Amino acid sequence: LQTEIRDFQAEYEREGEAPRVRVTLRGEVGRTAERRVLGSVVGRGEVQAASNRLRDVTAAFEQAYAQAAATLGDGVHAALLAAERATPAAQAPGPGSTKAP
Repeated sequence: LQTEIRDFQAEYEREGEAPRVRVTLRGEVGRTAERRVLGSVVGRGEVQAASNRLRDVTAAFEQAYAQAAATLGDGVHAALLAAERATPAAQAPGPGSTKAP
């Protein structure tokens, strides 16, 4: 899994008001040994900060990141399951194999 942060921002509609925080993560899932990308996934989180105070904006970033990471994790899981289903049984690692996907 290779990830990158696409958005990590606080958006203010009006000066002095609490911002809306957005976090977007992008990931590529692949098989290292084959140098093959199995899928690209995106995780997003968006939280309205409780106030314009630093602690509330920081808490909103933490919550938005947690949402984005959870969504990204779900997408990674789905991509791995899809790749496993698409792999013919003859190519799939056998029981007890230490070969990672």
